[in-house]
Amino acid sequence: MDAKSQRQKGRDGALSELNATTETTHLAKISRITPAKAVFGSVGFLLTMIRGSMANELDYIELGLSCADACIDLDRGMNGRRSDEFSKPVLKAIEQLTTVAAGIKGNIDKWPRTTICEHMTTLTTSDMTQNATFALTESHISYLSTAHPWYYSINPQLWSMMSDFWLSLLGPIIGYWLFCAFFEILDRSDWEWLKKYKIHESSEVTSRNKVTRKQVLTTVISQHVIQFVLGYFWMDTSMVNGGPISVHVPRMEAIAPILLRFLEVLVGRQFAAYVWIHKAQDLVYYVYWWAVPLAQLFAGFVLIDTWQYFLHRGMHTNTFLYKTFHSWHHRLYVPYSYGALYNHPIEGLLLDICGAGISEWLTGMSTRQATLLFTIATFKTVDDHCGYSLPFDPLQRLTSNNADYHDIHHQVIGIKSNFSQPFFVHWDVLLGTRMTRRDVEARKQLKAVETKSL
Repeated sequence: MDAKSQRQKGRDGALSELNATTETTHLAKISRITPAKAVFGSVGFLLTMIRGSMANELDYIELGLSCADACIDLDRGMNGRRSDEFSKPVLKAIEQLTTVAAGIKGNIDKWPRTTICEHMTTLTTSDMTQNATFALTESHISYLSTAHPWYYSINPQLWSMMSDFWLSLLGPIIGYWLFCAFFEILDRSDWEWLKKYKIHESSEVTSRNKVTRKQVLTTVISQHVIQFVLGYFWMDTSMVNGGPISVHVPRMEAIAPILLRFLEVLVGRQFAAYVWIHKAQDLVYYVYWWAVPLAQLFAGFVLIDTWQYFLHRGMHTNTFLYKTFHSWHHRLYVPYSYGALYNHPIEGLLLDICGAGISEWLTGMSTRQATLLFTIATFKTVDDHCGYSLPFDPLQRLTSNNADYHDIHHQVIGIKSNFSQPFFVHWDVLLGTRMTRRDVEARKQLKAVETKSL
């Protein structure tokens, strides 16, 4: 066989193998083989053929162009990218295949004869790491289109009698009064076992407080009216809640590459590739349905705390703000549950309503998530003013910012301390405004010694 015939045979053989590779890739999509394997199988096999004996420059150029077409098809079909957004391994493959391969010599009979399917079965994790592009497969999409956590409801309304929009407005208000009713029952009871958990004697509520219960009641109701009206205009009525799980799939696909890049930074590319190949759908599922919502909720807590700490502290350090606005709340030297939102209307608007709204907006919460945030914040605010230090109250055990902690702030000795509310105490700790019961006792003892020495 002359040289020309040998080159033609080599050229035909290479293009034939390329066609087989492309066809196998299509079969891989249908059979749901990992896209990374399909992409690497095509590109890897063609790169292997470069090491063969195709010495004719035109053969390489034609093969390179055919490979480019195949890669475009792979990127469009497998990864959802446009043809001008190749992954780095595909770009590298096209560059190598379309480069003039002068100087590469060899014997045509030494070409590898393994098929693309056999080649894919021998891939190692290292090969996958260096050459694969990672995307969610059809099997991943199928799983993510049906799986959902227990808390998610596909119904457009959580409660059949009320839309999610109205629930976001009324839920926290109803929750406020129901929780207050629980503590009011405790206040009116005469249970002996409960007395040891009271922070103050019942008689102190009347003797030390500078405002009547009726005044507190009417003020809190007026704040709830303002809260409801502003919430009506603030909350997004067009936001869709519930619905089939499939509506969330595009968002899950969007976070998949971000999650992969994070894994690569965290554990290295090779181990990230191994984890992704075996656990991609589980990672995306738990991040989307659990990690992200919990992070949003925690961020909401922190933002509310930050807003309230600095505004609250400012109202104590600025004489005008304190006398004009915040002094209303401190007419309650001995707090009780439904007095939690006893504020000047301007303070109630700035401190509570605006703080919650800004936190919901910055965290990008859905209506249902916002309802949960508002309700938890409401319960925590009531609990912080309930007047009891209860060992069985989870809201008082999850964080040291509790009823006893906030009660110190309502006393003369601690009025310049414990500004943090309602969730954590980190701002008090960081900025030196924290006061504990031990600090209170130490100050009282020091004052007693100074008084005795006079």
